[in-house]
Amino acid sequence: MKSGGKAISAAAVSGWLAVVGGMAMAEEAASPTAPEATTAPAPAPTQVSARVDSVVELDEVQIVGKRLYEMRQDIIKAEDKFWAKYNELNTNDDYDVHCTIDVPTGTRFKYRVCRPVYYAKAQENEARSFITGEYAPPADLVAVEHAVDYEDTALAVINAHPELRKLVREREELERRYEETRKKRFKGKWILFE
Repeated sequence: MKSGGKAISAAAVSGWLAVVGGMAMAEEAASPTAPEATTAPAPAPTQVSARVDSVVELDEVQIVGKRLYEMRQDIIKAEDKFWAKYNELNTNDDYDVHCTIDVPTGTRFKYRVCRPVYYAKAQENEARSFITGEYAPPADLVAVEHAVDYEDTALAVINAHPELRKLVREREELERRYEETRKKRFKGKWILFE
C-alpha cells in the first residue's frame, strides 16, 4: 500500500478523517540614523576614502512575525490544498470532502466545517424529509454507517500518494507552530490583542 516514504496512520489524521463530527512576512529593518551623521557637514573628498576603508559591514537582522489569525489562515490554506488534491485522487465521489463556513441558527459565530459528500447528502435528505413527511434516516446514522469504509478509503488514498502524505505533514507542522506560538503569547494573559 505504501509508495515510498512513511505511511500515514489513522491516528495521524484522525481530526481530518473525523470531519463529520464536526507569512505575511513583516520585514521592517528600522535603522535609525545617528544624530552626528545628520548634523555633520559632508566629508571632504580626501576623507571619504579613509572612511570607506574603516566601514564594517554588519549582519542583516530580519524580524519575522505572524499574528495568530495569519497562522490559522495558513493552516486553512494547507487543508484546502490537501482536500483539493485528495478529491482529485479519490475515485469514490461520495467520499470527496468539501469545506464550508457555517453559522448555526441563533448565533453569529462562524466556523469552518469539512464534510464528506455522503454526509452532506444525508443532511439534505433528512431536511427534505421534515418538509415532505417521507422517511429519511438521520444524517448521523448515515455517518456512523459509512465511517469505517470512509476511513479505510481515505487512508488508502493518502498512503498511496506521497504528495498527500507530504501535505498532511505540512499541515501538522503548521498546527504545531501555531499551538506553540499561541501558548507563548497567551502565557499569563486572558486576552491577547493583536
